[in-house]
Amino acid sequence: HEAVQGYLHQMMPPLLTCTADENENVRYAACEALYNVAKVARHAILEQYMEPIFDALCRLYTDTKHDVQDGAHCLDRLIQDIVTETKDFDYASFIPILSTRIRVLNPSQLQLVLGWIGLLDSVPQVDMIAHLPLYLEGMLNISKNDNRDIRRNAEHCLE
Repeated sequence: HEAVQGYLHQMMPPLLTCTADENENVRYAACEALYNVAKVARHAILEQYMEPIFDALCRLYTDTKHDVQDGAHCLDRLIQDIVTETKDFDYASFIPILSTRIRVLNPSQLQLVLGWIGLLDSVPQVDMIAHLPLYLEGMLNISKNDNRDIRRNAEHCLE
């Protein structure tokens, strides 16, 4: 784990850039490579790269290619696992990122954000009620969404 930490600054920027490549094979390979780096680096990847990884996930969740979306879902699950196992993760800095992303209209991206809100609500050391003013407006807007699954997920998060 520690050996990889010294190389993150060299690996992560090009991998994150590749998540926005015009070629679907490159985007998928970037998901796969990010997954492998995250699997080895674990919590070290979160310190500098959580926001850019989440930005990449938001982009990849909305990809038109199903394989790329599947890769993004796998990467997302791993990052969620790493976040919940990391004792010193900065939740207070991450929640405002979610509150910004909850205002988008793309259903895939909304599902991603709602999944993270649900996850953070299940983490004992995170008081999502204290952060409610940051994301409540977005949650209320989702309650008016035409997509029934998204509305249901938002209602579940508010329960």
